[in-house]
Amino acid sequence: MSMILTSSLEDYLETIYLLSQKQKPNIGVRLTDIATALEVKTPSVHTAIRQLSEQQLLSYKPYTKIKLTKQGTLKAKQILHRHTQLKQFFTDILFIPEEIAEDNACKIEHIVSPETISHFHKFRDYIALLEKDNIPIRRNFKNYLTSSIQEKMQPKRKIIKAIHAEKATKKKLYLLGIQEKTEVTILQYSKHVPTVISLYGQDIALDKDIMQTIEFEDVPTNKE
Repeated sequence: MSMILTSSLEDYLETIYLLSQKQKPNIGVRLTDIATALEVKTPSVHTAIRQLSEQQLLSYKPYTKIKLTKQGTLKAKQILHRHTQLKQFFTDILFIPEEIAEDNACKIEHIVSPETISHFHKFRDYIALLEKDNIPIRRNFKNYLTSSIQEKMQPKRKIIKAIHAEKATKKKLYLLGIQEKTEVTILQYSKHVPTVISLYGQDIALDKDIMQTIEFEDVPTNKE
């Protein structure tokens, strides 16, 4: 009877496939090599091998090396594909450190659906298309990540002291309610992405050129 693969059995299958890729074709993998790679004891490997063999995913006889069947190889490639797609998304798009990305991919690969993996891949392709049009999505996001967390996350109440901008720019700001002596809350500040301020209950994004024309001062203590 067919058995559903647990995350542990998937790890065994993936490991056997990766180890077999380092060997000559049809040589097979030693049981002790699997135990070493997964950092488990030999009896645990015996149990997993028996279960995978019962599902015809590998062939094994006592005192011989382990070989994946055609079906087992296909399944192992699918698992590895999920792992690779996840890790690449974490490192290339989210800029997660490789060691953490590897660990997270190992955990998530067992529960993620093929549709989700497909969307991960399509999103990476979408980012690549934007960057071909000179829209530096990943660079901006990386800069955002490396900016001060305190600057980005802690709202700061400020008074607009002066606006050193041209008349046309000042007029646009005035229409938004941004003018001298107005109190605002800076929700997000970064040198690399638009600054977000809250004014009269409305969030407004201002690019760095505009922000450079606005002079702020702290809210007086008696207004706190």
